[in-house]
Amino acid sequence: MLRAGVGIFIIALANGCETDEDCGLLGDCVSSVCICAPGWAGTTCATLALAPSPPNSGLRQTNSSNWCGTILRDLSDPSLYHMLNADFGGCRDGLGIWLEGSRIIRSTSHGSPVGPYTPMWSTGDAEVVVAAEAHNPQAIVAPDGEHLLFDSYGGPDASCPLEANYTSCHALPNGGMCHPKMSHGGAGPGWMVFHAASSPTGPWHPVNVSMDYPCFSDNLTPSPSFHPNGTLFLVFHCDSDGSHSSMGDLVMVRADTYRGPFTRVNDKIWSVAGVGPHPEDPFFFIHTSPRTGKISFHVILHNRPRGIHLFSQDGLTMKLQQELLGTEPQAPFVYNETIVQSDGSQFTADRRERPWLLFAPHTASRPEVLVTSMQSSVWPQVFTHAQGVL
Repeated sequence: MLRAGVGIFIIALANGCETDEDCGLLGDCVSSVCICAPGWAGTTCATLALAPSPPNSGLRQTNSSNWCGTILRDLSDPSLYHMLNADFGGCRDGLGIWLEGSRIIRSTSHGSPVGPYTPMWSTGDAEVVVAAEAHNPQAIVAPDGEHLLFDSYGGPDASCPLEANYTSCHALPNGGMCHPKMSHGGAGPGWMVFHAASSPTGPWHPVNVSMDYPCFSDNLTPSPSFHPNGTLFLVFHCDSDGSHSSMGDLVMVRADTYRGPFTRVNDKIWSVAGVGPHPEDPFFFIHTSPRTGKISFHVILHNRPRGIHLFSQDGLTMKLQQELLGTEPQAPFVYNETIVQSDGSQFTADRRERPWLLFAPHTASRPEVLVTSMQSSVWPQVFTHAQGVL
């Protein structure tokens, strides 16, 4: 197994690269060969080097479905990991209520970042970090040590009658959804809500920051990453105005600190037009080459049920690494729907979505765990999966 900081690289045999972009900026082109950064593999460094996963990895509840996961390391115990998940409050077919009943809960694993994770309990229920409606959590630690938790909807809102008022485990009869806690109506000055805590155990408090929005979105999915210089960048969906595709173009904003204000970087770093089937839910990270120190910008999207990769040297315009056949991205993928397990078995996911990466300690570039949301015939059918990276 490769470890961070030991100077080992996967050498990917190739017909011949010409520039580092031929290696997706996740490897360096040396003598016409892509030398992949640790954790990445293949002739173009487009694929995560995934390890077989334990059959019970991730968070698999028998009394509730969950979807989306993000991991934080404990401050005082290096063997303790905290997973924050979108949970559906006891609904076992919970995907039907994610627009009105999704909340964020905390689970823990001792000894392994891939789990299994066990929900924490408080007063007879799972420990709720952010009450409904909160979905697609992504956590990150700021340079000052504060823990930040971004999600699509920002928590409860007294003006939204749907939240926590659903009466069954199925979608509301007449549909409906709440809106993200952001300015409404389109691009321009506004605000956004995320949560912060000094520890993964909380308490988590809402933080309201000002933002110059490139658009309005019904499914914000903010994904944060800190630049080595301390700047916080956010990538999110734009899907609800005339200048962006309803399928979810990607935009970028930045702030000198997480306290804001956030300003626009680019109103469209990537257009989803012409790419199918419905790539969505960005995981954004900033990579530093362990060989050259060069910095690059990256996004992983799920492309039902596989992972695709976008990259850019400056972050202003993203390029899709996978080639297209019509609108269909072609292999090699970041990950695919077949999961190999450590007991020698394997299963195929019907849906594998919401990718998120945990990076090795003291590095923002060495992937250690891939977290994805899973739907399959394996019980429980809807759960959060975690898989180690070699």
